[in-house]
Amino acid sequence: MFSEVREDVNDEERAGRPSTSTTDEKINGVEKMVLANRRITVREVAEELDISIGSCHSIFINDLGMRRVAAKFVPKLLNCDQKQHRMNIANEMLDSVRDDPNLLQRVITGDESIGDGNYFVGLEHTDQEFFDWFDARQSCLDHNGQLVSVQTEAKMIELQDYLVAKGYANGSTFSTSGHNFNQENPFSWDALKQRFNYSKWLPNEEPRLKGFVGLQLIGKELFMFRSWARCTQPFVEIGDNCYFLSTNKAPTYDYYKVSYKGHIFSVPAELDWLQARFACETLDANAQLLTMKSVEEMSYLANYMRRYAHSGTQPFFWSGGHRGSLSHSETDLSTLDNYYWHFEPYPMNYSNFFKSNNLRFASGFCVYLEYIGGELLMATASCNQKMPFACQLQPLH
Repeated sequence: MFSEVREDVNDEERAGRPSTSTTDEKINGVEKMVLANRRITVREVAEELDISIGSCHSIFINDLGMRRVAAKFVPKLLNCDQKQHRMNIANEMLDSVRDDPNLLQRVITGDESIGDGNYFVGLEHTDQEFFDWFDARQSCLDHNGQLVSVQTEAKMIELQDYLVAKGYANGSTFSTSGHNFNQENPFSWDALKQRFNYSKWLPNEEPRLKGFVGLQLIGKELFMFRSWARCTQPFVEIGDNCYFLSTNKAPTYDYYKVSYKGHIFSVPAELDWLQARFACETLDANAQLLTMKSVEEMSYLANYMRRYAHSGTQPFFWSGGHRGSLSHSETDLSTLDNYYWHFEPYPMNYSNFFKSNNLRFASGFCVYLEYIGGELLMATASCNQKMPFACQLQPLH
């Protein structure tokens, strides 16, 4: 070749069949088709434009700079559980709006700028919401954020002006990342791993041994307050009590792990009544199978089940109720006409037993609760029956 005085190794122009696949017309055609239907396949495009699959693929990669995305990231039709979950969320929102007609005026659908930062404000704590510090922290993490840390007076004023402008009511409270769970004092910001260097406490605010720091809107001014961490996960605060519900796990679980106060417990999802009593005491020395001593307590727990139960939640669970008075684990046979809580000497002063013969289990001596038609009802079963259970931890005041 070089003997013919050629110095370029590239092919010279010569006669032959011109390329018909990568013309501007074909490239534009490919682009229009994929923009009109982003789920179209390379084969379908090639057949429509009468070009080879290889040429079509080359146009995608080299001329249009497009790449294939894994189909598993493309939304598909919802399955039955996903549809039910979406329905539950929609009904929960409707209930919240009925309870508070001004709710939608305070809902933020995305991050909003306040000063130099972007903030997402969730629903404030009310008597109808069961939103503890740990839930609030997780909600922020789910939004790729952290609970707010108020390090300076300027940031406090920015938040204060924003919340007032949004129309939050006098007395509204908000969680921050401040707490002293790991030490008596001082408080520190969980999100920053830094101790407090600024504070603005409510007047006459009393210190708590352990707890978290919240913000409260008083009039048009924002203050910090100390709040006792009443319930430590996995216990949840419902009304005035802390509860642990093994029913929150689907019946496909034999055991599941629970972290509590630095210990890991293997908790059976279902136990008989006596085993369930021991399981509650194992979690915490102050815990026992739950008791329901008023219509208010029953209503709080029913409301929690209605709002937060998921598709795997078992709607029935052991309580601490039983027929006959117990003394040192022996039943006083003369008291079998009445129902009692644990070792209490007096019969139940409140009950709402299921008024039907169509019960889930045959009648027995131990009391369980079942969520039916929006309310919790009592029923009895054999104490040897295995089922989920609910523990109650009375908070220290």
